Amino acid sequence: VSPPTIPLPPLGPAPSDKMVYVATYAGVSISQDGGLTWVTTTEGQNGFSSEHETRSIHADGSTVVAGTIGGISISHDNGATWTTTTEGQNGFGGNRVYEVRVKGYSIYAATGKGFSISQDGGLTWTTTVAEQNGFGLSTTTAGVLLDSGKIYSATYSGVSISNDNGASWTSTSPGQNGLANSYIFF
Repeated sequence: VSPPTIPLPPLGPAPSDKMVYVATYAGVSISQDGGLTWVTTTEGQNGFSSEHETRSIHADGSTVVAGTIGGISISHDNGATWTTTTEGQNGFGGNRVYEVRVKGYSIYAATGKGFSISQDGGLTWTTTVAEQNGFGLSTTTAGVLLDSGKIYSATYSGVSISNDNGASWTSTSPGQNGLANSYIFF
């Protein structure tokens, strides 16, 4: 995969082995000492989402991504400062973000209005909605799993899998291949 051609945000210093990030109803709590003490970032602080409820958090190196009910908040400096993207900004899906994953500059978000992927650290987004490029029947995505070059999206109508970073999808609906229920979560 070629690096993006647009300027990327600088990555902050590498986190210590004792960094712990927790998604909470009040925002994001960060510990730099393995959980002995915590600092919480709440709505509107340091660029964080204006909505406090955080449903998912994931970190890779110094990049921390938080899925909230008010969009997605991204930090490239271990949570010191944040940039928040909301529904429709730069191609991003829905404000309700149920799960996030980050790998280098690639960010994946399961939202209430599609599956959003950024290849440039969150500057721009591509969002896939129901029945687009083989994606499932539901636009609501509840989970994301990355494994061996594949993206798995849990939706309200089954599981969608991409082998080409979201350009196309293969979907399994309830009743197909033994899949039991339409509401899928990872």
